[in-house]
Amino acid sequence: MAQLRAWGYEVSLQHFTTTHRRITAVSVAGAGLGWTALAAVPLLALPMPAIPAATIVLVLPALVGLVATGIAGGQLPVSAPQIPCANVVAVRGTPTRWVVAHYDSKRQALSLAARVVAAAVAVTGVAVLVALGAARVFGPVSWSVALGGAAISLVGGGLLSRGTLDDGSPGAVDNASGVIAALAAAECARNASDIGVLITDAEEWGMEGARTWAAGTEVSICFVNFDGLDERGPVWITPHGGGDPDVTPGLRRAATAEGFRVSSRALPSAIPVDGQALATAGHRGVTVSRGNWETVRVVHTTRDAPERVTLETAAALGRSAARVLWPGIG
Repeated sequence: MAQLRAWGYEVSLQHFTTTHRRITAVSVAGAGLGWTALAAVPLLALPMPAIPAATIVLVLPALVGLVATGIAGGQLPVSAPQIPCANVVAVRGTPTRWVVAHYDSKRQALSLAARVVAAAVAVTGVAVLVALGAARVFGPVSWSVALGGAAISLVGGGLLSRGTLDDGSPGAVDNASGVIAALAAAECARNASDIGVLITDAEEWGMEGARTWAAGTEVSICFVNFDGLDERGPVWITPHGGGDPDVTPGLRRAATAEGFRVSSRALPSAIPVDGQALATAGHRGVTVSRGNWETVRVVHTTRDAPERVTLETAAALGRSAARVLWPGIG
């Protein structure tokens, strides 16, 4: 904060409280899917009235989804302490273009890679259960088919249910590197008259900091969000809210000019980032990341250590973003 003030920014803290309800909702969904899979096996394989059996198999996953959605949205209260958090907001003038990064980190029982795999297996398991439920209308399925379909859901749900978290990860890639990039952009554009810098809290708990800030922002903005800049792999430039017709291609050209390989694909949808929450609130922009499969195997573990990152990647991408967002700075 002191450095941002030294560069001429007006800096404030946006205080808010949150809970782990969104993380809890994922764990509940995983556990519920696992129990649903176990309950579905006899309903699918035993000789019993077809319509009631099929209906129960189809309704159970929907009920689990409704409960998890209710917990995530706050409609169903869960016992969780209120956690004080704070976003750092720094501005010059009245900005409509912002650089964003989150400063919190977390450690979970599963790495980010394992969570992506778990989500994919769980979605596949739900699809298989729905297909088997529909087929059950025509009569029982074999025990091997019922057990095989349930096993997919059981594995995916069991992995997703392991949602406990703590602050045991150093958070070097996720997301000290992103904060460095945002500060590099802030320094590069410190003479611009319309720049905003948002450093969010509680991103790891369901993008709560970005949601809180966006709820109080009436003017539509364009943003560049930095989240996870490893020293290896391609640069990923993921549009949100349709992206920006100038900023998105501009960032691709700028990253390429800096010598980075830019991926033509967006980040997997199973990897949540602040840009998604900002886009949901009506803003448009991109998330800039860098990494590969090894990176996501490290994120959210104790191995996300400072020796993984240097200042070079984050600083180069931060300065590049500043020149694209505020071309007049030179």
